[in-house]
Amino acid sequence: MAFAGLKRYGQHALAEKIKSRWLKLNEKVFLSTGKMMEKYNVMDLSLTAGGGEYPAQDGFGWTNGVYRALKTSPASLSHLSFAE
Repeated sequence: MAFAGLKRYGQHALAEKIKSRWLKLNEKVFLSTGKMMEKYNVMDLSLTAGGGEYPAQDGFGWTNGVYRALKTSPASLSHLSFAE
C-alpha cells in the first residue's frame, strides 16, 4: 500500500527505495533460511520477527503476493483503482 500510495502522489523515488528494500529483505531471509516469512524485523535484520496471536508462519500468502507484485514491475500495479 505504501508503494502504491507514494507512486500516486508522485513520490516515485521513495516508492522505488521502499520497493527495493522490501525485495532485498525478502531475498536475504530466503537465502539464509530457505523460506519466505510472514513477518520481518525491519529495525534489526539479524533478528527474526515475532509477536501476535499465533506463531509466525512460513511462506505466508500476503508476503509471497506482495513480493511477486513488486518483483514483476510497477506496471503490474497499473490495474489498481484509487477511488476517492
